[in-house]
This record gives sequence, C-alpha cells and structure tokens, in this order.
Amino acid sequence: MSALTDLSLAFPAPFKVANLLFLNTIPHLRTLSLSIDPDINDVLWPKPGEQLLKTHQEQRKSKITSLTVEGDSFFVFHSASLFCGPSLHSFAGKVSMSIVPELTTGLLLAPHVLHLVMAHNPKVHKFSIEWKGESCIDDHEAWGMESERGVFLDSFYPTLSKLRNITTLSFKNAPVTDRNFVPQVLATLPALASLRTLALVPLRVSGRNNYPTTAGLATICAKFSSLEHLTIILDDLPEVPEDLPQMTHPGHGLKTLLMVPGPSNELDHVSISDIIALATYLDRLFPRLCHVKLHVYDDDGYDLHILANLEPLVKSFQKIRRDAVQFGRNA
Repeated sequence: MSALTDLSLAFPAPFKVANLLFLNTIPHLRTLSLSIDPDINDVLWPKPGEQLLKTHQEQRKSKITSLTVEGDSFFVFHSASLFCGPSLHSFAGKVSMSIVPELTTGLLLAPHVLHLVMAHNPKVHKFSIEWKGESCIDDHEAWGMESERGVFLDSFYPTLSKLRNITTLSFKNAPVTDRNFVPQVLATLPALASLRTLALVPLRVSGRNNYPTTAGLATICAKFSSLEHLTIILDDLPEVPEDLPQMTHPGHGLKTLLMVPGPSNELDHVSISDIIALATYLDRLFPRLCHVKLHVYDDDGYDLHILANLEPLVKSFQKIRRDAVQFGRNA
C-alpha cells in the first residue's frame, strides 16, 4: 500500500470522514477521489467563526495533489478540511442532485470549502464546486439564509486576493449569504495571467443578491487578459452600454461565453434587435469567440427561438471581418 498513488473510494451513508485519517499516512498517494451515497448522512455543522479554517492536526501530512469529492455538502466540507494540505493543486466538489431535504441547507458550506482550500494552499491551480439541483430559491428562511452558519469570515476576500497560480475557478449553483459575492470576487481577484476558466454562478436567490451587468464584461475583458472560458450570472440582460468599446486586434482570446440571466433581466419581451445589439457588444469585447450562449432554464418562459440567434449573429460578424481581410488581400 505504500506505493499507492491513485485511490478512488465510495461509501454508503452514514459515514464519518474522520475514519479516513489513515489516508494521510500513505506516502505516495497523490490523487484521491471520494464519494458517498446521497441518502441521509450525519448533519455535522462546523462551529461558526474561525473554526471553519481549522483542520485536523494530521492534515499537514497529506501529500495529495488532486482531490475530488462527491456527495452531500457536509461530506464535501469535512473531506476538504481533512485533505486540503499544502500540496493540493486541484479540488473538485460535486454536491449530489438527489440530496435529501435534511442535508440541503448544508450547501451554505460551499463558500467555506473554497475558503478552506485557499487558506491552506494559495498556490492551488484548480478549484470547482457545483450542485446540480434547483436553479433558484425563494424561501430564504427554509434555507437558513439568515443564520450565522453561512456568514463569510472577514478573511474570505483577503484570502482570495492572495491567489497567484489559479487556472480554473468555478463556483456553480450553491447559495451564498453575501449579497455582493460575484462583484466582490471579480473585484478582489488579482489580475491573474494564469486564469483560463472562470465560472461564477451562485444559486439564484429571488430579490436578494446583486449581480454584475453586461457592462461588467468590459472590466472582465480588461482584467483577465488570458481568460478563455467564462460562465457568469448577469443582471439587466439583454441591455448593453450605449457606448460600444473599440475593437482591438487581435482582440481578447475568450473562446466560450455562457451567460446566465439573473432575476433582474429584461428577457421576457426580448426582440431580435435586442439580440443584435448584444451580439454587436460581445463581438467588440471578444472578437474571437467560438461559442456564446444565453443559458436559460426551461421554466423561465423566454422565447428560445429569438435567444438562439445570438451565436449565429456573433459568427456572422466574424465572417464579415474575415471576408473583408481576404478582399483587401486580393484587391
């Protein structure tokens, strides 16, 4: 067992993560994948406050570089607490879609998982956490949104500002208690040349959160020059700024853009002229896009036929430029 480098384990519920402490003593273990049955598991809330950043005394013995955890939020959180040592380069947390209601509020731990990983290894390269459940919540009280369990520590954003080597930062469909989470993350992240993939789509909470607007895409374009893949929640879609940005050559290298409409959008009565204006704005910012989409849910009630014109329009603008260049060469 001392020569083991990769390990994948699956457990029935309930299961205590502390029972896996011995894995930190395997000297050459580098890749660890853990999963648990999504049935009822122990509800083990950490104490609010600095306890969220405390880890097991044996944690620092871990040499694990890649950790993937799938199950309920409590299992994900406590696994991160045990194995996010200084050697960890990649973390992926996947919260099961079918978790039972007793465990659903544990999703408030998702930002604390990010905080744990960042605090114990600011050199982390990849971080992702996602829940594949509901797309929007209305009942704040049932989720415990007002409880102190989900309150961010004061050190959360300063810790975020210390990231230096991250290439992938993905936070999808988990609730956050900070109303300004997405704008704050965008403002706090350093202008990292290493960042290639950014996904900021916390669970939509009706009437509660503040999200960036399409105008904020210009800031992202300027700040993250090496970004290739962006998934982000935006309010005010499909509105765009009146003053279009100047196109530069060869332009920003973003390849894929997925925009998730926030609660405050104008897509209910969208017209084709609105989509043309949005496509023009995006083409000015990201002239090398390969894929662009407005990601809406089936129950949102939007006109999908009109929204589907966005990518063809962007690509038509690109073709016009290519044809013009070719015409100039042949003239």
